[in-house]
Amino acid sequence: MGVKTDSHPITMFSSRTKLEKRIKELNAIMAEYRKEMEEANRRLDRKEIGANEAERVRTRCRKKMDSLAEKIRAVRGELESMKQ
Repeated sequence: MGVKTDSHPITMFSSRTKLEKRIKELNAIMAEYRKEMEEANRRLDRKEIGANEAERVRTRCRKKMDSLAEKIRAVRGELESMKQ
């Protein structure tokens, strides 16, 4: 399952609506990675894939999710600074 992780730069002068939309987009991508990890665990339980393959999927997804979490924090920080 190829999940697209587009890298929109966060600009200092983005509108509140654009920032909120970006957070929603990033959260949706994060949900796709969570779903991919859950699917790998289900497939492992059904013995459709081996433990090594399941661990590779989990490791890759966790890495991507950590990166997305950083981006979400940055966008939320920018959104908070606009509120002040």
